[in-house]
Amino acid sequence: MKNTKYKIESEIRNLRSEINKGFSLIELVFTVFFLSVIIVGAVNLQTSGLRMGNSRSNEVEAHFLANQGAEVVEGLGTVGIAAQCSAPSCTCQITNFGIYNIDCMTVPEAIDTTFSRTIEISSGSLTNAYEITSIVEWEDSSGTHTAEAKRIIFN
Repeated sequence: MKNTKYKIESEIRNLRSEINKGFSLIELVFTVFFLSVIIVGAVNLQTSGLRMGNSRSNEVEAHFLANQGAEVVEGLGTVGIAAQCSAPSCTCQITNFGIYNIDCMTVPEAIDTTFSRTIEISSGSLTNAYEITSIVEWEDSSGTHTAEAKRIIFN
């Protein structure tokens, strides 16, 4: 009986020592590595999403600026364009956005630090008609991009 009691107490002690043993160093290192891989993946996913959102935002703004440039020149009509663009074709720049002055130059317009807009006007083969091409260029982390808007106006 005494021997049985001793065995039971010994088994209880062994179970307690197994329970209180804790984590080994290998288990701890593996857990920290596994959690760090998950956290780094989540951060990279978030960063990629932000970068993609910024790229799409720039693209939308560039298309808006390209359309705006073409519309401003289109608003001059053929008479206004003929006064500004005496050659069969020219490259123009919009200055002073409040009044929309059109100056025919070969220098692209710097809209802000991100975008540059060039407006090309050509008479082409059509008489009393002009083709207006507004090109907006911008550069971001993924490279150089362009957005283009074209209009043809007739007299």
